[in-house]
Amino acid sequence: MELITINWNGLLVLGMIAIIVELFFEWLFDMHVFDRVEKFAMFNDIKPWIVFGVSMVLCVHYQIDFFNLLFAGPVHWIGEAAAAGTIAGGSKQIMKMLRRYHDLGEAVAEAKKEKLVNGK
Repeated sequence: MELITINWNGLLVLGMIAIIVELFFEWLFDMHVFDRVEKFAMFNDIKPWIVFGVSMVLCVHYQIDFFNLLFAGPVHWIGEAAAAGTIAGGSKQIMKMLRRYHDLGEAVAEAKKEKLVNGK
């Protein structure tokens, strides 16, 4: 039994949702309405909270659980919050994760290569 079962289709959908949500809110926040909203808000930068809130609603409604994509199990609100954070982080965070995954893969390949060369 494998402990980690990665759902690649689910991760791909999560990444696509993150990019779509990021583009939508970038377009929406470019309108001057939100400049007025931020003037009357109790804190200066309300935009990330709006994006996270909408992302959380999407994740709860469609039961998108970040940990369920990696580990087989029931949907839990912590996984939904992690997925909402990933979606709210947008494509920049997705690219960081992919870059780290690529670097990790290169490091593992290099270690295997060294192991074969050294014979250990």
